[in-house]
Amino acid sequence: MHTPTNTTDEDWLSNATKGGFGLTAFNEVMVTYEAPAVGGMFWAHTGDFRGPRANEYGACQITAYLKSLSPSATPLPIFELANVNLERPFLGCNGQSGVSSDCLSRGFGDWQANMTDEKGYGRNSESVIRAVSAATFQSLACTPEEGRVAFV
Repeated sequence: MHTPTNTTDEDWLSNATKGGFGLTAFNEVMVTYEAPAVGGMFWAHTGDFRGPRANEYGACQITAYLKSLSPSATPLPIFELANVNLERPFLGCNGQSGVSSDCLSRGFGDWQANMTDEKGYGRNSESVIRAVSAATFQSLACTPEEGRVAFV
């Protein structure tokens, strides 16, 4: 919420807004699960739960992954993450000169508000994460450029 000691507001903002290094550049979700290994695809977006759109890069990557599988393969489970901040790190806080030094604090405050309900308690995870069927993505009509992804 606040600039760390011995760090300038400018450095703090710069660290948080570097391309590929922003606070939203993480690709992990922590869950409690008893299986020895868990894997899945995660599709995140702003706003409430909804269907994927063909012009969304992440949705098209999932579509390309599904189309790359052999017919007998079982795809990884797909999870939708709703109400996610996709700016780097927050809307209006993009590291350009003239950005107010409190944009990170305001952004963290907005994020904290998103993660609590109207009574100030932790948000029910069912309101921001759900499983989505592979069929939802297989019908997307993405261009080859939108679905371009390197599979490892």
